[in-house]
Amino acid sequence: MVELNKFIDAMLAVHELFPLSVCLFLLGLIGLLESREFLSVLIFGELTMLGANFCMLTCSLIFGDPVGQAYVLCILAVTAAETAVGLGLLILLY
Repeated sequence: MVELNKFIDAMLAVHELFPLSVCLFLLGLIGLLESREFLSVLIFGELTMLGANFCMLTCSLIFGDPVGQAYVLCILAVTAAETAVGLGLLILLY
């Protein structure tokens, strides 16, 4: 019975987080395709990665695997470092 309640709670998380992750990913993707400025490309790239990370986090919650959550943290750290380098280049150019 406990496993069934855990599964139902995970499915509620899927119901709430998958639409959020899809919206963030699509917003970032549309912004990447439409924008031409360097700063907006960085921001929309972050949104795209955030949407993908939410999707991976949701799948990690479904399967009860904490390795997926650690993987998401590593991806967020790499994405933040990428944005920091991009902002440093932006400051250097202007």
